[in-house]
Amino acid sequence: MSLRLKVIRLFLLVTLSGFLFGRSADVNSQEDPKPNMVSQALPQTEAEDIQTQIAVFEDSLREEPENIVILLKLGILYHNLGVEGDKKAVKRARNLFEKLLELEPQNAEALAWYGSVLTLRGRDVLFPVSKLSYVNNGIEKMDKAVELAPDNISVRMIRANNSLNLPGVFHRIEIAITDFEHLLTLREKRQEEFSKSLLAKIFLGLGSAYEKKEDTNKARENWQKAVEVLPDSMEAEMARKLLEETE
Repeated sequence: MSLRLKVIRLFLLVTLSGFLFGRSADVNSQEDPKPNMVSQALPQTEAEDIQTQIAVFEDSLREEPENIVILLKLGILYHNLGVEGDKKAVKRARNLFEKLLELEPQNAEALAWYGSVLTLRGRDVLFPVSKLSYVNNGIEKMDKAVELAPDNISVRMIRANNSLNLPGVFHRIEIAITDFEHLLTLREKRQEEFSKSLLAKIFLGLGSAYEKKEDTNKARENWQKAVEVLPDSMEAEMARKLLEETE
């Protein structure tokens, strides 16, 4: 995988958590714990701020160990550290999502994140058979999440970004394209749920998926849309660089 695609993967997955934090309470009837502290933590998505956010949620979890919202948000934060290569964070995320799914087995968003975590675990283990087992298990969980909630924006984004970056041997690039394009179809009926920032992420990811499929024209078409939808964004900046590199 090229360096730029690795950067896009990290960017999309980590910034996706900011979008999801704004939506997570919708999937559960519980209110966010310690609203003042949480509201201060959520807007930050940079890697250096994740540890601060984790500390907030770990404190909250000690007080409410079965709070679905806390488990979900804390799991996402550890997942994001795991994307950067933190193996301990991957293990912690796995434990958190497993606990959450014990409480709510049909929570599609948690199942999708859990699947993504398992693929990260597959990245980290040494033995090839174990790698394949973890990644295939993760794929199965993400596919199940989409079956449970096919029109859930968060679930589709998680699977799309994960599929975009799995090695070609797993044949997931078409899944990534399907998910990104499904999101664009959903937008036609649910425009109020698609911010310009989210749309820029979708176009950036879809363009990168087409690049991996060696369809440069469609890749550039979607990167250009990412630039047009939110010209001053980080997504647009990345898209411009990709456009320059593929001229």
